[in-house]
Amino acid sequence: MQSFSFSKILFLCFVLVAQAAILPPWTLPFLGLGTPPPPPALQTTDISPQCGVNNGTYLCCDATFNGGAAIIKGVTTDRLGYQLPANTLNGYLCAKDVDTCPKAAVPVCCEVMFLFPFWGLWCQSP
Repeated sequence: MQSFSFSKILFLCFVLVAQAAILPPWTLPFLGLGTPPPPPALQTTDISPQCGVNNGTYLCCDATFNGGAAIIKGVTTDRLGYQLPANTLNGYLCAKDVDTCPKAAVPVCCEVMFLFPFWGLWCQSP
């Protein structure tokens, strides 16, 4: 059995702190989660023809929020343990399978649909 000296433990702590300092604050280092673009396992396979901008799904949402908004952090960070980059656009209360959105709705193309119909994540304007 190998014993660890204080200097080895101190060195390992330094390495861990240094690695954490160079990671962007929104990333979760395991599985590549949180790094733009979204991980392939989370990306939609239901690609709409209107969404050539990001190969997402065309949605009509009641509202949109950026990833830094408190409501988004409450859902993704607090509930799912997943923090989105603050500059992402995310749709709230969305509908799909529509050709055009009603005037009150916001059209977006979302890459992550695992919280649909409540949330469409990693969205862009079509």
